[in-house]
Amino acid sequence: MGTDSDLNSSNTPIMQPIQNSHNGGNASSPYHLHHSDNPGTVLVSTPLNGDNYPTWWRAMHMALFAKNKMMFVDGSFPRPASPSSNTQQWDRCNFMVLSWLLNVVNPTIADSVIYAKMASSIWTDLEERYSRSNAPCIFQLKRLIATIQQGTDSLASYFTRLKVLWDELASCISAPSCACGIPGSLHSLVQQERIYQFLMGLLDSYASIRSQILSTDPLPEVNRAYHIILQEELQRSLSLPSTQLDTAAMAVNRSFQASQTLVNSRIVLPPLIPIAIVLFTITATSTTTNERHVDLSMDILLVIPSIVAPTLVTPTLVGLIIFVAIPS
Repeated sequence: MGTDSDLNSSNTPIMQPIQNSHNGGNASSPYHLHHSDNPGTVLVSTPLNGDNYPTWWRAMHMALFAKNKMMFVDGSFPRPASPSSNTQQWDRCNFMVLSWLLNVVNPTIADSVIYAKMASSIWTDLEERYSRSNAPCIFQLKRLIATIQQGTDSLASYFTRLKVLWDELASCISAPSCACGIPGSLHSLVQQERIYQFLMGLLDSYASIRSQILSTDPLPEVNRAYHIILQEELQRSLSLPSTQLDTAAMAVNRSFQASQTLVNSRIVLPPLIPIAIVLFTITATSTTTNERHVDLSMDILLVIPSIVAPTLVTPTLVGLIIFVAIPS
C-alpha cells in the first residue's frame, strides 16, 4: 500500500469536484436559462382560446421540451427542499415558465390562472378544462375528413387542409408498437385510406388522372398521388386550347388591320392641307360675283373625290370646303 507521501505526490491526479447536474451554468440543467429567455417570451404564435387546445398543447410541448423546461409543467421535477440555492433557482425557472404560459393564452384565460404559484398547476388546470376525450375528437375529425371537398380551393390548399386533419387524427389514435410487422401493415392501410379520401374530394376535372391512379397496383402513397396530380395541373396551365389560340390570332389580325388603316389615312389626309390653302386664297382675292364663287366651289367639290380616297370624303369635310369656298 502506498504511504501518505505517495498519495500527496505530484504524480497522483487531483480529483476534480463533481458538478451538480442541476447547476444553472450547465446547458443540460433544467435550471439553465439562455440569455435571450425573459418573462415576455412568446413560445407559440397562436394563443390558447379554448377551442384549439390539442394544437396549442402540441406546440407548447415541443417548445418547452426544446428549452428543457417540460419537467416544470408535468410535475416530474418538484421544488427541492434544500439547499436554499437550488430552491432559489427552481423558483426562478418556475416563474419564468409560468410567465411563458400566461403569454400564450388569451386574456380571459390568463385572468383565470394569474394567481397560480406553480407552472404545473396552470398546465394541469388547462388540461382539465379544455382537453377532450378521444372518442368525440376522433368522431368529429373523421366526419370532417369524409365530407371535405376541394370546391374553389387550389389543389395545394385542398391537400393541406386534408393533411392537417389527418395529422390531428393520428395524434388522437395510438398505434400499437411491436416487432411483429403489424405497424407496417397499419401504415399501408392508413395510406390507402388517405388515397381514397383525397381522390374523392377532387374536382371532376381530375377524373382522368384519378382513374389512372386508381388503376395502379399497388396504390401509391398519398404524397406520391398528390405529386402526380400536381404535375398534371401544371401541365394543363402550360398548354392553351386551340380555341384560345385561334381567338388570340384573330385579335392580332384585327389589330394589324386597324394600324394599317391608320397609316393609310395619315398618308392621304396631308394633301388636303394645300387644297384648303388654295381655296382660302382664291376666295380672299377674288372680285367676282357671289354666283361665280358658288360655281367655283361646285367645280372644286367635283374634283376633290378624284384626289382624295372616296371613303375619306365625309359630310364634315364637304361642309368645311363649302364654308371656305363660299364667302359670307
